[in-house]
Amino acid sequence: MLKHLLLETKSSHSEIYIGSGILESQLVPVCRQLTTNKKVAVVTDSTVFDLYGDAVMRILQDGGFSPVMMSFPAGEASKHLGTVSDIYTFLSNHDFSRSDPIIALGGGVVGDIVGFAA
Repeated sequence: MLKHLLLETKSSHSEIYIGSGILESQLVPVCRQLTTNKKVAVVTDSTVFDLYGDAVMRILQDGGFSPVMMSFPAGEASKHLGTVSDIYTFLSNHDFSRSDPIIALGGGVVGDIVGFAA
């Protein structure tokens, strides 16, 4: 089951999708709802990257997107501003703007750090 959360602030909003088994069935449709641009960033940790990185890239490419992916070391030790800075550098190097979608692939530290960066 797919859950959709809308996080709103005074100046912007973020859409959060949570669910199991959604990669194959929902990833591309959700990305199409979020953007007409073909550019999508995926940020994850090293563990999730090893498990799902190739599949996510293939699914997005097969869906007509031009995804880019970065990973950072798994674990609480990566929850610091240096990782946020690395994400900003990665996004900047790929010409991302604040309106381009970022997928946090994973939970816990990944969700926290990517959500903060976004």
